[in-house]
Amino acid sequence: PRDCHTSSGRVGLWAVRGRVPRARSVAQVDSLRTRAAMLVRAYHTTPRSELSADCLPFPTRVLVPASNLATLNPLCSCETYRRPVLLPSGRHVVGYSVAGVLSPPENRKKGYALLMMRLLALELRAPAGEARVEWIDGQGPWTGGNDALLCVLYSDVGKFYQPAGWEIVGTARTTTWALDALASPPSTSDSTSPPRKLFPIPFDNSMLAALASADVALLSTSLPSNSFAMDPNGATYHWHMTRSIFTATRSNISVPSTWGFRSTTSSAFVLFAFDFPHKELKILRIRTTGGEEAREMMARVFEEAIRAGCERVVAWNLEAELLGAMPDGQRGTTAERDDSLSALNWFGEEGQGIWAYNEGYGWC
Repeated sequence: PRDCHTSSGRVGLWAVRGRVPRARSVAQVDSLRTRAAMLVRAYHTTPRSELSADCLPFPTRVLVPASNLATLNPLCSCETYRRPVLLPSGRHVVGYSVAGVLSPPENRKKGYALLMMRLLALELRAPAGEARVEWIDGQGPWTGGNDALLCVLYSDVGKFYQPAGWEIVGTARTTTWALDALASPPSTSDSTSPPRKLFPIPFDNSMLAALASADVALLSTSLPSNSFAMDPNGATYHWHMTRSIFTATRSNISVPSTWGFRSTTSSAFVLFAFDFPHKELKILRIRTTGGEEAREMMARVFEEAIRAGCERVVAWNLEAELLGAMPDGQRGTTAERDDSLSALNWFGEEGQGIWAYNEGYGWC
């Protein structure tokens, strides 16, 4: 724990370590929005027999009074997700994403959230010259902080976390396609479709991992010298898709069988997830050489969105070349967003890196 003094007494930051099955973690993340203690309690009570290798570590840190360390009513709580960060030439270091910060209503506007984030930065910051260059697999033991080069979060409250070190960086462009407004809505009938060179991607762990591994190998050769990217690994895609399955099941919606497409003739692919409450298909990651390939890939994405009952397709920070390859009337609407703003706390001794490939897969 780390502790400090406030006007209301001495408080401490404690990490609650545990591993929760993915599907359950989604439900708990949703409930955490209104009841902070639920996730803390879940980490203490989940039987080890229910845990498996199919888990993501989502350590939770809670800010509690030093006089009551065992309380299940923390002053503030946050989830952190330890994940690999890709540097040029294929080197990996440790990074963290903040997956959620919550102060219960009675504890808001008292400075607890910023205090917690300051303490979190101290906990995660790697000692000078000791940043690890090896990623410990997400299935391995979580070792705590003091090993990170950086920490990111997606802010829905603007620059609120800036005093704690998280600066809003990069672009925040969202491209949206309203499916009922497309100039030439794609056909959803496979029987009338021409022969295609794209293979559907099912919800398959080994396929996602292989696709991600090949993508990382290519990214390693294209990252500029002063940049970094959150590693687009199979576990990350799996989490997004599992979250979609959970919301589909909760809403009595049929679970989609297709989660992307890959080219049979190149390294191009697209992966997506679904936000069923908002009737959106969200592109997680797209790699394409542009031209006819990009047009065909997006046409298939639009088809899947319509098949799943979505009204929109959304994507973050698409390359201008991809949008330029789309025919008139199918380029969507691109605008700066005012939520899910990319915020970075850089712990490195050298100059801050530029966040590259900041696409939908990075959100958590």
